[in-house]
Amino acid sequence: MYSFPAGMSVMMDALAQGLGNGLKLGTPATRLSRSGDEWAVHTERGVWRTPRVVVATPPHVAGSLLSEVAPAASERLLAVPMSAVAVVHMMGRDRTGLPEGFGVLNPRTEGVRTLGTLFLPSHIPGRQPEDRWVLTSILGGATDMKLPERSDEELTAIALADVERVTGFVPRTERVRVHRKLKGIPQLRVGHAARMREVMATLDSLGGLALAGNYTVGVSIEHAAQSGVAAARALMGEAP
Repeated sequence: MYSFPAGMSVMMDALAQGLGNGLKLGTPATRLSRSGDEWAVHTERGVWRTPRVVVATPPHVAGSLLSEVAPAASERLLAVPMSAVAVVHMMGRDRTGLPEGFGVLNPRTEGVRTLGTLFLPSHIPGRQPEDRWVLTSILGGATDMKLPERSDEELTAIALADVERVTGFVPRTERVRVHRKLKGIPQLRVGHAARMREVMATLDSLGGLALAGNYTVGVSIEHAAQSGVAAARALMGEAP
């Protein structure tokens, strides 16, 4: 688990500060095109031209961006299945019976619908008031795709019941927040590695274009970061 005392925004703020005026927020790219040795990144606020581009988006977005310049690769990326997830953050005051440790992962054979729960007070100290507890449960996934479409109240009730059933802790909440990502986790099914090698070979042949993201080689934060470093090194001509 990666984090900082003030949260993951510390990393984003540091990256933003390093980029300075080169960072353009609220400017989604709509497509890529090629003119000579330059790539053109088209947005609603104009066109940016550059000799090198890293497409660091989810696969369905990358596929849309590449449809004009690499249609075969675009089809491969658009076909990567994505599972829907809902994240339920819960906070309360009564710490009686609060579990310790990193958290739990729940196999489907346990009969619960929560994929897993993180115990933030134990493995990320300082992220909540000392007299409070914070738990984060994740629901949905590839085998329960419709669950994240339920209401906040339904998802919260499921998360609370599953925490009590799995850990014995009775979570009496003071505050709950629910987030949904209907295209949240890429599913790297059999043959994915071979398909990605084909995509990468196509982009290598174009020159100055690379992909980064948690679908290229693995779904973890570590894999995502590694893919970004690899893409940057490839475009800068450095050894991997």
